[in-house]
Amino acid sequence: MPRILCANRTTPRIATGQNPFSLVYGCEAVLTAEVTSPTTRYGLLTLERNTEELSHDLDTIEERRDLSYIRMATYQQTVARNFTKNVKAKMFKVGDWFLRKVFQNTKELNVGKMGENWEGPYQIDKEMLVYLEKKFDADDAGKKKYVIGNWLNFKLVDSKPIIDQVHVYENYVAEIHAQGIKMCEIVQANVLIEKSPDS
Repeated sequence: MPRILCANRTTPRIATGQNPFSLVYGCEAVLTAEVTSPTTRYGLLTLERNTEELSHDLDTIEERRDLSYIRMATYQQTVARNFTKNVKAKMFKVGDWFLRKVFQNTKELNVGKMGENWEGPYQIDKEMLVYLEKKFDADDAGKKKYVIGNWLNFKLVDSKPIIDQVHVYENYVAEIHAQGIKMCEIVQANVLIEKSPDS
């Protein structure tokens, strides 16, 4: 178990580009193999040089964490973009048949794993299509207004860490992209600069 924990804590993560040990302590972990077997890295290190490097690592640990945070936010945006680009809209018309997914609250009791995952089939009639179009068109328009309103009303403040605020801003931009609204990166950056407290 200790070896598994050691491997987990010293393996770099894709999202951050760092391993958990370096984000906590600010320096790279020395593997047990380097201690038991003579290596150049471990053999040439003196106490004074080690103290100097540890002091430098402690001074730059916040910068390392900030860079990891920015990389993680970028990684999340990339994952969200890749996920949403594969979503394909399906248009229904009168006379189409469809199945409805069975959720936990609509599932039959005591059927276990062998229960049906879908209900139906159902056929769309004119009244149902009109109702669905009104409902989802209104929901989509309201959602777009909501996410754009969040983005426009966002303001940077001095009382909170800048990295946390940039992460919130990037989430608003990702929500706008998820609604199918295109916005170039130059506009995103310029708007963020305009929202700074000094502007």
